[in-house]
Amino acid sequence: MLANCGWIVKGKLFICKVNRREILISTVTNREKSGAQSTLIEVN
Repeated sequence: MLANCGWIVKGKLFICKVNRREILISTVTNREKSGAQSTLIEVN
């Protein structure tokens, strides 16, 4: 499925909204961080 993801700069967390639920991913690389403010990613 596709999830709308964006960065929370203050907490340095990556947030993904999947099925109206928020998933926080704190273990992301700087390369992934260089993505857009709002990005669509594929979630298995």
